[in-house]
Amino acid sequence: MINLNKKIVWAAVTLTMFYLCACENGSVLVDHEIKKNGIIKSDDDFSSSAEQTTPQNALSEEELKSILEAKLSTWSSEQIFIGEKKTGYEMKNKMDVYNLAKAVTDDSFAFNEIRANGKAVYKNESQETIKYDEGLGYWEFIGKEQSKYDNVQTPMTDQAAKEKTELVLNSLGIDLGEVGKIYVTGIGVSTEEDALVGKATAVARHVRIYRQINSVPVLDSQVLATYGLDGEPINIEVRWPNFKVNSDCVVKTRGEVIDQLVDSAYSSLSSLKYDSIQSKIAYAFSRQENLHTPVLHIRYSNEYGESNELMAALCN
Repeated sequence: MINLNKKIVWAAVTLTMFYLCACENGSVLVDHEIKKNGIIKSDDDFSSSAEQTTPQNALSEEELKSILEAKLSTWSSEQIFIGEKKTGYEMKNKMDVYNLAKAVTDDSFAFNEIRANGKAVYKNESQETIKYDEGLGYWEFIGKEQSKYDNVQTPMTDQAAKEKTELVLNSLGIDLGEVGKIYVTGIGVSTEEDALVGKATAVARHVRIYRQINSVPVLDSQVLATYGLDGEPINIEVRWPNFKVNSDCVVKTRGEVIDQLVDSAYSSLSSLKYDSIQSKIAYAFSRQENLHTPVLHIRYSNEYGESNELMAALCN
């Protein structure tokens, strides 16, 4: 019996991409901290950036401004500002987790506990679990331990995994018009010896779905689903909070954002490599304010070969 919950060596054995829109959405997903100066940093990548000293061969402020003006994306208020006109996703029967559970199983669940992080936990007699947090638009199903891999006569295909996940989204009330790219990956397991020669045994299908609004990526909104080859769900995690932009948002000009980046993040950006800069407009979610903030999402590497990301709020 293969236990997916144990520490094993994984290998992706197939990869299929399905496009529901022409937008780009494959951002690194991180927890965002919105600073008072409008700069949003990744807790992972920028935990020590404030302590960095300016490198000896750093760009001058004027040189940095010139690079940012040449490389950063452009935007308009029409592109990013939706405000009250877009209410976004709300869970069907959001106060009735028992009905939500029917998206994946016919078994009955009972309330178990409220975790310290605020998530409500429900379990059934098979020890399957559902976690739920309405404010985050968070819903997760954790299936029973999988053991049926060796004798599956007709293994689940990438297309079947994609379609099954779309049915789950529809059951949860998610607007499929907000779905961006869908990636379906075959998952394999191998011994350490097999991994050295690239050998793996297929055991599951994994689906990753990204969210977009008005063709703009929504960071930290995604669906992750893993199924056994028999089609039974192993794990389905939905993060899809209600979408709302502050109606008082005044969109910053490109010049204002560049000045702000130079003033607030010079120590991080002054050693960047010119050709390494990639940027795009996105939305970042604030749990405290229960709002989405339009941001300029920048990814770059510096002269030390370190890859970092940085975001600047586009609203005053």
